[in-house]
Amino acid sequence: THKPFNEHCPACRQAKMKEKPHFRGGYRREPTRWGQIVTADHLVGRRKTKKRSWVGCENSVNALKDLYSKLIACYPVKDKGFDETVRCIRLFCGDRKIGRIYSDNSGELVRATKALKIPHEGSQPGVPVSNALAEQNNYDILQMTKAALRQAGLPACVWPYAAPCVTFLSNTEPGSDGSPSPW
Repeated sequence: THKPFNEHCPACRQAKMKEKPHFRGGYRREPTRWGQIVTADHLVGRRKTKKRSWVGCENSVNALKDLYSKLIACYPVKDKGFDETVRCIRLFCGDRKIGRIYSDNSGELVRATKALKIPHEGSQPGVPVSNALAEQNNYDILQMTKAALRQAGLPACVWPYAAPCVTFLSNTEPGSDGSPSPW
């Protein structure tokens, strides 16, 4: 997973370059049990743009994170539609109950949470920084995936398959502070 960042690792240095952070803080609730607050968002591979370089990758994944256990999951999807979103949320929660899903106000996430009878809390529309929890999860998954693909020598077009692998690996290793693994 190339976590934490190793300045001597070529894959880490090349895959984890980033801009200086602009904003910190904002979300102050601490969950006390699994599933109390789960973040959800879509990661979409796009053609080469100013900030993204996933050339030729138009696939997407649904990324979810439990804020209590720090368990993350990433599921490849055919599209960003309602059915795929419901499937991914069901895969993430399994037999357990989710108390609340926090996300941007994308239509398919709102409809999926309503269909699954899970309360939805949306971020402020038009202000991406208010969805920082889900965006940070996306960022972490992308950084781990890029480093793993770089290290393995695989092309970027396989990222929807590599992302679930690195999230599983991340979930099974203990935290850098000595905490047990989320798994």
